[in-house]
Amino acid sequence: MIDFPGCTNLRDVGGLATVDGSRVARGRLFRGACPPVDADLVGALGILRVIDLRAASEFGTEFRGAMPSWTRFHIPILEDLSKWPDPVERSPRSIGARYLDMLEEGQPALLRILRLWADRINSRR
Repeated sequence: MIDFPGCTNLRDVGGLATVDGSRVARGRLFRGACPPVDADLVGALGILRVIDLRAASEFGTEFRGAMPSWTRFHIPILEDLSKWPDPVERSPRSIGARYLDMLEEGQPALLRILRLWADRINSRR
């Protein structure tokens, strides 16, 4: 976990094992809940792209801090949150089913995200 004011559950995904047994490189992929996006934090971590998965209805302030030196992509997994109320049951099975539903409904957004990553990887070759 990375401790930064206003952010919850911020972490470097680096070090996690992939399906083929390799590991995600440290300092390359971060995840967390940091709305509004903190430009100072993003700059300190050396992040060049922010992929914002929030629905438009979840927006507050776009960013705070210094002018960003990064690019923000708004690619909401789910735009209509009205059918996704806070779950009453929070069992692992119930939460897992909810994530599977999000994966199915969010396929177009997930494809856009994967294309962004692929473009970034291919542009460095």
